[in-house]
Amino acid sequence: MNVTKKELPKRQVALTIEVSVAEAQPWIEKTAKKISEDVKIPGFRPGHVPYDVLKKQVGEAAIYQEAFQAIVEETYPKAVDQEKLPVLGRAKIDVEKLAPGNPIVYVATVSLFPDVKLAELKKIKARRVEVKVDQAELDKTMKELRQMRASEALVARAAAKGDKVLVDFQLTVDGVQVEGGQASKMPLVIGEGRFIPGFEEQVTGMVKDQVKDFELTFPAEYFKKELAGKQGKFHVKLVEVYEVKLPELSDEFAKELQFKDLADLKITIEKNISTELEKKESDRFEGALLSELAEKSKISDLPDDLIKDEADKMLHELRGEIEQRNGLKFEDYMVHIKKTEEELLESFKPRAAERLKVALVARVIAEEQKLAPTPAEVEAEVKKQEAQFAGVPEMMEQMSHPAYKRYVENTLAHRKVIEYLVAQTQGK
Repeated sequence: MNVTKKELPKRQVALTIEVSVAEAQPWIEKTAKKISEDVKIPGFRPGHVPYDVLKKQVGEAAIYQEAFQAIVEETYPKAVDQEKLPVLGRAKIDVEKLAPGNPIVYVATVSLFPDVKLAELKKIKARRVEVKVDQAELDKTMKELRQMRASEALVARAAAKGDKVLVDFQLTVDGVQVEGGQASKMPLVIGEGRFIPGFEEQVTGMVKDQVKDFELTFPAEYFKKELAGKQGKFHVKLVEVYEVKLPELSDEFAKELQFKDLADLKITIEKNISTELEKKESDRFEGALLSELAEKSKISDLPDDLIKDEADKMLHELRGEIEQRNGLKFEDYMVHIKKTEEELLESFKPRAAERLKVALVARVIAEEQKLAPTPAEVEAEVKKQEAQFAGVPEMMEQMSHPAYKRYVENTLAHRKVIEYLVAQTQGK
């Protein structure tokens, strides 16, 4: 294998890698055997087709094309090691020569680890903020628990705040029936504010079987673009009114929720809220710590391709959050924010560069301080996770893959980096 290195701007390198005919032969033969297992040729068993016969059947160029990826996967890492290059991210592969009977030549353009000079850790100002459970948050959680055990009673009176009502309605805009703008016996709790602003106020005071027409303007940022800022006319009939009764906060209520008494319930809820707040503050603090370090450190220019890859990753993350968490179609979301994917990717690039710089300073610290987790630490963490998710088949399947072990290694290394930074920066 012959390797020629060419320096490019912004810490990139182009490696021209030439694999001789003799070196490529084992991959060609292995690929040919694999192809022959799927090709039916009269007179030959699958996997036992002579090379000369196979190349006439499928074309020798096709065999080389199929073998190329395996050749790259084997020779590219060796070329990087040979040149002792601190590569970062994926390489861009371009074929220069891929023809039977000739050496295989390709160019791997790769980004190098930028030059990083860490800022003086004693000058980092990020600090952890003490968290305290707000009484309003505690009251809100207790009310949500009561709502889970609430009872409903059908009443013959006007709808009031706190009541649950069932309504039929039809919506028209500019005299045209809106698609999906109708409902039968739609449940609505007056005061929760889960529908278009003003709707609940119009329903308040209505009685069973009363019909009412009114107009409301949809918010300018309404998620359905075709309705945003438009004035809609509602034709509403109130079907039923239910009085919602919340159980009293008492020892009996707490026991129904499997707690010893009301005091035990309140203590547990407060601890849970405190734990959640502590986690949020830890995440914020760690992010602020690394971001400030990255901002104050001297980092050479990041390759454009690397920034684009990170922006692509951010777009993928956003798509998953929109579709999986929020249950929306990503295409609808794009229409709502009035942007194309290309525009969104471009807007992500500054943040993508920041994320890369944060990852770089963390990696430098891990390498300089030798903070990589030991195999024993990784194994212990994997076993801990397996014990925690023993009853979840999907997680157990996920944890059986090698990629999960690498994830654990990265997680533990990150934890060690944070612990090191906290020890070096706090209280100085």
